[in-house]
Amino acid sequence: MAFEGEFDAVICLCQGAFGMMTADGEDDAVVAGMARALRMGGRLALSAFNDSATVNGLLDAGAAGYLPKDQHPAVVREAVLAVHRGEGRWFVPIPRRPDVLSPLTGREHEVLVAMARGLDNGAIAERLRGKKLPLLDRVEISIIEEAQPRWLSFLNKQHDYIDRLPNDFIEVAMPARRVAPNLVKQGVRGVVTLMSDVTFTYFNMTDPVVGGMAPHQVALRRAIGLGVDVDREIRLLRRGMAIPAQSPVMPHLTGYDTSFKSEMSEYNPPRAKALLDMHGYIDKNGDGWRESPDGKPLILEISTQPDGQSRQQNELWKKNMDALRLRMVFKTAKWPENLKAGRAGKLQIWALASGASGGDGQGMITRYFGPQAGNQNIARFKHPAMDAIHEKMTVLPDGPERLALFQQAKKLAVAYMPYKLHSHRLVADLMHPEVHGIRRPLFWNEWWHFVDVEPVPFA
Repeated sequence: MAFEGEFDAVICLCQGAFGMMTADGEDDAVVAGMARALRMGGRLALSAFNDSATVNGLLDAGAAGYLPKDQHPAVVREAVLAVHRGEGRWFVPIPRRPDVLSPLTGREHEVLVAMARGLDNGAIAERLRGKKLPLLDRVEISIIEEAQPRWLSFLNKQHDYIDRLPNDFIEVAMPARRVAPNLVKQGVRGVVTLMSDVTFTYFNMTDPVVGGMAPHQVALRRAIGLGVDVDREIRLLRRGMAIPAQSPVMPHLTGYDTSFKSEMSEYNPPRAKALLDMHGYIDKNGDGWRESPDGKPLILEISTQPDGQSRQQNELWKKNMDALRLRMVFKTAKWPENLKAGRAGKLQIWALASGASGGDGQGMITRYFGPQAGNQNIARFKHPAMDAIHEKMTVLPDGPERLALFQQAKKLAVAYMPYKLHSHRLVADLMHPEVHGIRRPLFWNEWWHFVDVEPVPFA
């Protein structure tokens, strides 16, 4: 089918919207004609029925995106704008509708037999009590990298559970860390967990600009730390889903103390500027930027990644350092490349996150242990007092003496600042009403053996 004019974008309502578009293959022909009529750079947003055969045919014919007709107007608006920007085929996962039903699992068969015998839900639950783990014969996990398709696939009930709700949708799905009223009406439940992790930025202690243990070098790192607005980072980047970190020890671990407060969470630009001035980091040539005490140019180089969250974090970093008149440049590479370079001591500053693998807090103190330089101690920090604490901590049993060592280690970590600690993250998980038993573990990611699915009675 040919069109006389050219278009910037097209929204096509297919199958049943118009009488002319109900014949087999007619939709595809219309879409292909419109795709040819689009101006250079134009895109096509498509609304269609929710079956994979139709959707795949239309996409193959030239549609740049697919969206069901029952979506909220705000979603449709964003879809049109997105395809015009070139972000096609991302709105919702195309549903899989197998032609043949998969055979019943052993547990499903048991439930079906119980229903056939007239047992109600309570009786069925009692009958299944005491079953061995895992409760289900199969748990399917879908890997969806982009945030919006993950969220929409859960919202459209194509998935029963969304693991780690993307921060972009926190305010929509769990404002104030509570499930939104519209989702509560659908029976959706949510759980927020304070993770045993920490986000941080490390300084390469062998770097001539930000490393070293001389007073002016320590002052530079501490000034940078005081100039980082962690609360703003949590509010904007994490959407409120984190708490400020006070020490390297993570929540839920031995040595973590909720009463311990430190400079790590302090945002104090005046104090940061005073530290810089006192140690000779001033503008010596009148260009508006601070130089090193010896008069050489002072440039902070932060390694980063080419993803959206890293770009947001870079914007916050630049705003913070511009306020201190510290010049900053960003060096972008893929995460594995940065990790390799970081372990080799070739990066100056890099932001990372770390999660605990067990209940003892010594793992994060190991990040300050000299012999681990280039491995867990990616900052290459070396200090005799910290090394002695770590070695003594290794052989002591849990108790007051070992906890006192944790306190000493925390104070040294704050004083020398080889790592600027940012936050401990909160994670939100959502599940539909038929899903039961999901408990996010603090360590590792194994949870599926606890999961059970129970039919929801019709209203």
